[in-house]
Amino acid sequence: KEGTILTVARVVAEEVEREARRTSDLQTLMNVVIESGDAILKKTPEMLPVLKQAGVVDSGGKGLMVFFAGFRAALFGEPVEDVSLENLQPMPGEFVDDHDSLEEITFAYCTEFIVSHPRPDMKESDVARLRRRLEKIGDCVLVIGDLEVVKVHVHTNEPGKALQMALELGELDSIKIDNMLEEFRERQKKREADAAKEDKPFAIVAVALGDGLASLFKDLGVDKVVDGGQTMNPSIEDLVEAIDSTHAKEVFVLPNNSNIILAAQQAAELTERKVYVLPTKSVPMGLSAAIAFSESATGEENEAAMREAAEMVHTASITYAVRDTVFDGMDIHQGDIMGMIDNKINCLGHDVAEVARELMDKMVTEDSELISIYYGADTAEADAQALFEEAQEKYPNCDVEVHMGGQPLYYYLIAVQ
Repeated sequence: KEGTILTVARVVAEEVEREARRTSDLQTLMNVVIESGDAILKKTPEMLPVLKQAGVVDSGGKGLMVFFAGFRAALFGEPVEDVSLENLQPMPGEFVDDHDSLEEITFAYCTEFIVSHPRPDMKESDVARLRRRLEKIGDCVLVIGDLEVVKVHVHTNEPGKALQMALELGELDSIKIDNMLEEFRERQKKREADAAKEDKPFAIVAVALGDGLASLFKDLGVDKVVDGGQTMNPSIEDLVEAIDSTHAKEVFVLPNNSNIILAAQQAAELTERKVYVLPTKSVPMGLSAAIAFSESATGEENEAAMREAAEMVHTASITYAVRDTVFDGMDIHQGDIMGMIDNKINCLGHDVAEVARELMDKMVTEDSELISIYYGADTAEADAQALFEEAQEKYPNCDVEVHMGGQPLYYYLIAVQ
């Protein structure tokens, strides 16, 4: 849609292409990137009504411009705005080296250590010189710290030489040397073993965030649960990896969030397996779809049954407002408890339990049969139990159940079907 990150990217590309016909100066072109991007970003609220109602610009477009601003600052040798040097320097021990991402090994030994007691006369130029020397005998060089402690990481075929170089700066501590060739061989064995597995006919992949929700999906036979949900969408690559890891010929994907459905559809196109993406917009819809799955049915029959089961579910979600805004004609203030039904704001309040009761009153009808309450990480079990008992008493014609969902941000997810 116009007004999203795609619009910002398109306009920037068009303006830069136009300017590139007149100049090849990179600094000039980067200025065009920032100017054109910021200009169109300011217009995004006029393109998408939902942005105008909330009084914000598109978050994806804003994020893209943050990247571009960083590129420009680096190119011009300018400091990055609002980021202190302290925040830019990782502390020793926080660097994570992902060996699994390496497809081939040029330098065999991952070598890490700390110069914990530098020489009193050590200077910053000595640290810079160590970095340059290490770059000559390896790659993935990381030398960070100050004149009190220096953290070193390097991939090299000469770990002894790396240690010897660093000894010129002071005492060494926390020395760790991993043989990445051996790690690579182990990964290859696992890949070959996985490839040799005979594909099973069906599998289910679900997206959910929260230990309780993940356990519920696994109890229903879901093969792979991908972390994700509101504010934390999995990447297309994450979804492709999850689909392929099932080793199934046909895979059902439950996105469980309207923002993830498109990514799931794109992931489906990037795998050789037959993938059915169910348009589940909430976790309760996904759980209902998973229950409807049958090993004895065909893929098409399962898709129809799971889709029908999901569409029978109405979901209420309860969270809080992080800022003042006006949305759908409602004046929302920071800290308000917001109640939504099927992702649309339905009521506001100041008490979580009261909002939950109001939402159930609006959702439960004479045709309703089941009420499922999933309480989040910020909700006490005793409060959830009290709400469960109230619902049992108030809606005697419905089966009521309560589960620990463990989801962040949302006090409750309540499903009625």
